[in-house]
Amino acid sequence: MTCSLFQQNTFCNKSNHHYISCGNNKQSHVTLLISVQHVFITSTTFSFHPHIMKPTSSTKRSAVISLLQEGYSLRQIESKTGLGKSIIGRINKEMDGDKENSKGGRPSKLSSGDKRSIICQITTGRLDNAVEATHFIINILPNPVTPQTVRNALKQDDFCTVVKRKCPLLKKAHRLECLKFARYHENWTVEDWKRILWSAETKINRIGSDGRTYTWKKRGEPLSDRTTTPTVKHGEGTILWYVVV
Repeated sequence: MTCSLFQQNTFCNKSNHHYISCGNNKQSHVTLLISVQHVFITSTTFSFHPHIMKPTSSTKRSAVISLLQEGYSLRQIESKTGLGKSIIGRINKEMDGDKENSKGGRPSKLSSGDKRSIICQITTGRLDNAVEATHFIINILPNPVTPQTVRNALKQDDFCTVVKRKCPLLKKAHRLECLKFARYHENWTVEDWKRILWSAETKINRIGSDGRTYTWKKRGEPLSDRTTTPTVKHGEGTILWYVVV
């Protein structure tokens, strides 16, 4: 079925007649009359007048500068002068244009000198952990700090916490004996070493614990007396098993 649309235009407030004529068909021939009532929409033109900011008077500007120099905050100056914080901030920036913007946040309780003092105590081996460093720095500062504050300061200087490795307690005499042994056997061959009986041992604790001890060190720092825990062998709290091969 083929349909064709014919529109008759009329004036306002009159009906438009749309005739839809269906093509010839053997079964039926239909003509539809559709009345559409026109409704006009009135367009309104809006005018926009931009707001022009009034300049700040010299009296209020001088008052803001005086309050800024006395150390008042922007909110306090806003309540005293009635000016917005954006205007006060702009005046503050004009006063000191070279000043870097504050990163925000609460100021650090530890000064750079306090941080250097803590790091010096840690690196020299006088202190091992943040709790001991907190007890040390509290005796210097007027306001107390927490161990987490000390940890944050150490982490900012690229320190990290590690477990102290255990090593034999070697005094100067022990080191000299080891050096003497190494020099004496420096030129030994494999056949010489085959005539030596090798022994191994294991230790079982009866008293005490092999618990972990933590300390702070810089990343990549080698082992030293400060980052290790000396151990002494004795027959009171452990059982030793020896095997000779």
